[in-house]
Amino acid sequence: MKYFKLEEFDSSDEPGSGAKMHEEILHMLDAVRKKYGKPIKINSGYRTEAKNKKIGGVPNSSHLKGLAVDISCKNSKDRFALVNLLL
Repeated sequence: MKYFKLEEFDSSDEPGSGAKMHEEILHMLDAVRKKYGKPIKINSGYRTEAKNKKIGGVPNSSHLKGLAVDISCKNSKDRFALVNLLL
């Protein structure tokens, strides 16, 4: 990956767990980041079962499999641009 570090996807209760993210998701995010042209803040990537339960995540969350990320956006313009690129 060029634009992200695996640590950005770590569950806060398990250092190094970002390595459990699905490779296709990481490649997709890197490609989107290149097109977006600005940093993308990852709020949540991989989650342990304990972390997922603590924050009220659903029991079968894609975060548990490294197949989901939550991204922070400062405004609706950025959110719209990111959603379009991700689609």
